[in-house]
Amino acid sequence: IPQYLDYFQTDTADNRFFYLVQEIVEGRSLAELLAAGDRFSEEQVKRIAMMVLQALTYLHGLTPPVIHRDIKPQNLILGTDGRIYMVDFGAVQLVHRATTAMGSTVVGTFGYMAPEQLQCRAVPATDLYSLGATLLHLLTRQNPSDLPQRRLKIDFRASTAVSDSFADWLDGLIEPVIEDRFASAEAAFMALQDPHFLRNAIHSNSHSLTIPKPSKTQVELRRSSQSLLVRVPIRKFSQITAFAFLLIPFIALGISFLGAILLDPLQPLPSRLTPPSLSARILMPLLNIVFPSSCFGFILWNSWISGGGDVTLSIEKDRFKFTRRMIGIKRSKKGYTENLQNVIWDTKKDPISIIDDEGNQIYKLGLHLSEAEKSWLFAEIKAFIADQQRDR
Repeated sequence: IPQYLDYFQTDTADNRFFYLVQEIVEGRSLAELLAAGDRFSEEQVKRIAMMVLQALTYLHGLTPPVIHRDIKPQNLILGTDGRIYMVDFGAVQLVHRATTAMGSTVVGTFGYMAPEQLQCRAVPATDLYSLGATLLHLLTRQNPSDLPQRRLKIDFRASTAVSDSFADWLDGLIEPVIEDRFASAEAAFMALQDPHFLRNAIHSNSHSLTIPKPSKTQVELRRSSQSLLVRVPIRKFSQITAFAFLLIPFIALGISFLGAILLDPLQPLPSRLTPPSLSARILMPLLNIVFPSSCFGFILWNSWISGGGDVTLSIEKDRFKFTRRMIGIKRSKKGYTENLQNVIWDTKKDPISIIDDEGNQIYKLGLHLSEAEKSWLFAEIKAFIADQQRDR
């Protein structure tokens, strides 16, 4: 979403005008790219969908939820930085005016509007329908209104060649009946990341989304209506780390051997094969200590910054505490549960980030976990924080 920068007003003799200042987005809309002949692959469309779903997760998570109501290729800009920007929130403004004036109005664009919009009704899942229609336009290069329909649903499969799993996911966006559609942007996002969870995501809202616990996980999770405890045990050494530990002694021995021969430059070469001088006898033990210690320290430091250690996250009704331990080093962070506002998970490689009410990342959880483990943790933590917010 283009960044909000400032606002101001100007007064005239008979009126007052209000202005919002936003950043300029350098790029072209998806509609312009389609008109220029660009073609979008399945992977490109998935990437666009994930970025839009992240924006919708934020908008729908506001109080009250902000529903765009007019998602279409013209309102999605591909920036020069490769990111997708959602623009033109005019439909939100029109609905606000109609609401405050005790009237009603139909907003949206034909072909991209969910059926409920024709009844002047919109919910967060309404934006998901518009997103699905937009993605179909990118894939088929046809306006969704021109595609065939079957039982009031867009029948797109004959018009584009995509994988079965992605086609099933698109079906979850464009269901004409709200109850059969993805109910939240979070559910659609997670199902897109892992088709294994597609069936769980459909028919589930953001507070009741259930994802099965991975069978081989060592992560401990205990959740009740009042508390949540997550414990991620210390990461096992990777193959690269294990190889490095095995290699360090051999490197140290090799340096010792070379040092015994070469470290006394004041003696002629043949005499370097004789017992080393006093300086060599002092330097070699130091070298044998410093080098392995440096390598060992680097491996531990790399493991620490990449999410290693034993991690415990405890969230009670009023307070939360995060603790991380590794080789005797302990780091803790405490705070109030009411300050926990959101949980995000950007990509498969990124950790789960818990966000406070000021937009700061309190902690990044599970960088080294598998995709299935992160999907499961994300859903559980997200649901718990949402339940606490609803209860307040």
